[in-house]
Amino acid sequence: MRFCVWSLIFSWVGLVVMSCVPPEPPAPENPPCLLGLIPAPKAGTTLKRENLIFKVTFSKLIEPGTLSVADDKATVYLISGELDSTFLSDMESPPLADSRKSRAVKLSLVTKEVGSGSKKRTELTIRALEVLQGDSTYYLVITRKVRDKLIALSEGRFSGSRPLNFCPDKEGIWRGSLTEFKAGRTERFEFRTEPAPPKTGSPKIVEVMVSPKSDIKGGEYVEIINAPGNGTLDLCGFVLSKDPNNAAAGRKIVPFDENGKCRPLKEGERAVVIEPDYNKAGNPYQIPSGTALYTTVLSSGNRSTTLLSGNIGSGDSIVLFDEGNRVEWINPQLVAGGGWPDAAKSLEKCKVDGPNDATNWKVSKTGTPGKSPNATCP
Repeated sequence: MRFCVWSLIFSWVGLVVMSCVPPEPPAPENPPCLLGLIPAPKAGTTLKRENLIFKVTFSKLIEPGTLSVADDKATVYLISGELDSTFLSDMESPPLADSRKSRAVKLSLVTKEVGSGSKKRTELTIRALEVLQGDSTYYLVITRKVRDKLIALSEGRFSGSRPLNFCPDKEGIWRGSLTEFKAGRTERFEFRTEPAPPKTGSPKIVEVMVSPKSDIKGGEYVEIINAPGNGTLDLCGFVLSKDPNNAAAGRKIVPFDENGKCRPLKEGERAVVIEPDYNKAGNPYQIPSGTALYTTVLSSGNRSTTLLSGNIGSGDSIVLFDEGNRVEWINPQLVAGGGWPDAAKSLEKCKVDGPNDATNWKVSKTGTPGKSPNATCP
């Protein structure tokens, strides 16, 4: 750590002498710091979008509870877009404000102890559970709320723990001010993602259920198929909406399981986007095993109890957006000649590449998510 000691020597001429004292070598009371980070991102570094993993080595053992991604006590973040001091302050006092949650990538943390005796330290593996946006700026953030674990009284301490700080530079100098050294300082590492590959696949909405049986909780759903002939389809990140002119009013499609991963849909494969509180274990719809199951989240990244804003009404359209561009627009007046069917029956599309009108959409005998049409098709 660099700091100066001002020495004032007063004489009859008022002489003032200033000296800059070299920093003391790191003492046992120095706080934990980051010994290593692989990969080591910085401005200009480009990293992959999928299956991104960071390996972090701390100089000391870390209290397990202070390495967390839980909303109310998170200390490790992966954030998209630029950061300012207010955002950093928010991360140091979790949970994040709702307006910022949508910029946080879901992570998993795995820790292990390495070394022995007083040289024990913590290694941390950080894994991104989402595919990152292409050609975008991200920050890996480890906040000063991370604390070390007392190992032995020989360290010169009797109780308590110390906040994260910077490790010495190559010259052995501890960076930052004395205040920062005592209080700890949040570490952030900037990088950019590789460009996303050209999009493939052709999503088609092929079934809509708006009036499930009363005993099926969370039973509203929209079934989407990846039409043959256009390659695989990554459905995550698409937006489902009731407003054909406003993607921002919709909700983002994500895996149904909160820690689930998106997998590309093969040509001809069906996916079901269902309400977040559907009973997957009981599976009252008997959705076939292996069917890609999705739900939606609010703009904040939180889950609701409904697929869209409120239940889907009889006159509501079902619209699919990709990066603000409208991909599919299913209007009930066109496909059903009025409103959506009720009495626990869905509306199904007969021919995937056929028109979105009443000649190609028919009422099913029952709801059949993930299965071939159960309607009487021409």
